[in-house]
Amino acid sequence: MKQYRWLIGAGASLLIMILGFVIQIEVDSPEDETVIIDYTLTEYSAPACFDDAGFTNNIDDATYGEMENSAFSPESKCTRDAFQSESVPLWFWYFR
Repeated sequence: MKQYRWLIGAGASLLIMILGFVIQIEVDSPEDETVIIDYTLTEYSAPACFDDAGFTNNIDDATYGEMENSAFSPESKCTRDAFQSESVPLWFWYFR
């Protein structure tokens, strides 16, 4: 039995590694993610969507957590998609 101890350990390690890629976790957008807000239009935009937003000069930055429950709305489908929750493998979530 003592000679197979390393085989049992290697098998358990391999099982844990495989399960880390099989188990899916639902991940929300981080609350500290930066967004650009326009006070005139009362809309917010993800930084990746800002070039197409058509905002006025009355802009500022805030966090997504502040905008979630505010009077501001997402400016486009691009912004809504940028902050959607996604399902990722356990290892991708852990090393994020």
